[in-house]
Amino acid sequence: AANNAWRSHIAASTTASAPLGSSSLAEEGYACEAADADAVLSSLSCSWRALLVGEESERLCQLVVAFERLEMADGAGAQLLAGPVTQALDATLHDLELACTRSSPARRQSAAARRSQADATARTAEWVARRRLEVLAAVVSYLSGKLRDYRGHYGASLDEMELAVAVWSQCIVALQPADATPAAAAAGLRVQAQQLIEASVVRHVKRVRLALS
Repeated sequence: AANNAWRSHIAASTTASAPLGSSSLAEEGYACEAADADAVLSSLSCSWRALLVGEESERLCQLVVAFERLEMADGAGAQLLAGPVTQALDATLHDLELACTRSSPARRQSAAARRSQADATARTAEWVARRRLEVLAAVVSYLSGKLRDYRGHYGASLDEMELAVAVWSQCIVALQPADATPAAAAAGLRVQAQQLIEASVVRHVKRVRLALS
């Protein structure tokens, strides 16, 4: 039921976010939301309770929709990264921070005491927490593929690359174990960044060799 609710909500959010007949994000610009997007999303909120969708689910849906638009973007990547993707990511990371606070040992006991009365809510929250990590991991995977050959993908578009690196870094840090120290998180980030740089250099050298051969 939760999976069906998730799919329905994303489909509805996508419909509200992209106007019919738009051929590409490059032609429409990143601000291609339908004129009645706010009204549609407001109407959707009336179904939250029945679909077991809460505010955290809604914000996560917005991140999924924004990132799907980024994947389909043709020349509007920097605008999307600077606007919808960053805004939705900031909201999702804020929810993640609050969720980590709620799951602290001092709060787990009180949550367990209330579980018999709010079992469905607890299961939904756990499901959303899993999906949140899956979405962040998907963002990392997609951007890693781009940054692994940043010369080929971004070329002279430094603004878009900087925004992509910022989003990628935020997601990497958010996916670190909850007990990881800031120093450990920073070290892990440096290692992965170095791997991406090395991979990109290798690809660039191969292109240069092919061009000269």
